[in-house]
Amino acid sequence: MAKEHLQAQRQTRGEPSEEFKKRLVEAYEQVLLTEIICQIYDWPLKSIFHAMEATAVCLSGGGIRSASFSLGILEGLARFSRRAAGAEKQRPLLDMLDYLSTVSGGGYIGSWLMAWSQRSDFHQVIDQLAVAAPTSGDPEPQTIRHLREYTSYLSPRYGFTLDTLTLLSIVMRNLILNWLILVSLVIALFCLPEFLYNFSYGWAFAHANSGGSLVSWSDGIGHLMCHVRFRDCRVANGATAV
Repeated sequence: MAKEHLQAQRQTRGEPSEEFKKRLVEAYEQVLLTEIICQIYDWPLKSIFHAMEATAVCLSGGGIRSASFSLGILEGLARFSRRAAGAEKQRPLLDMLDYLSTVSGGGYIGSWLMAWSQRSDFHQVIDQLAVAAPTSGDPEPQTIRHLREYTSYLSPRYGFTLDTLTLLSIVMRNLILNWLILVSLVIALFCLPEFLYNFSYGWAFAHANSGGSLVSWSDGIGHLMCHVRFRDCRVANGATAV
């Protein structure tokens, strides 16, 4: 937010450089003052969190890429926790975890971790996350292998399979629904000049026949429909003559 506020400062045409620098410094000082005020108001909440001595892991969003990245982060934290516990005789880092905050793609891996912990023991889950396969050909724990196999959850099985046909039908359905809205709007925009022309012609024709007085909307629409039919007949007769 502070960066956007500073980037919004632009030197106007004819403004001296000294005045622009002064205005930029004032904007920067305002940003610093705002940050100090925010820190003052945030301090009571932060003091409560520090007094709790709680730990948390936050996994950001970003689709399946964020989920894959978060899996690597969890495995790295698990290995670090086990090495630290063995070297310093302290409680492992992930075993002290109190909160897990996830968003979007991070929620995909976070829900997987919590589901695995509910079916097993959380400490055993950390133990299996910390164990690395000796080579890329060696199998990982079944839960991690299942996660990797179904990373492409929209089409788990590649090739000409039912999953691929289902994914293709979903894409085509969404495209058709979007096209129905966009094509209808484009057709309406192209028809708008023709409608305005016919309406203006019918209104002028009805106004002239009424001797200068305004006519009702029904009479105007009736003249408009007659004019449209007359034009269609002329077009049809011209096509027949050709």
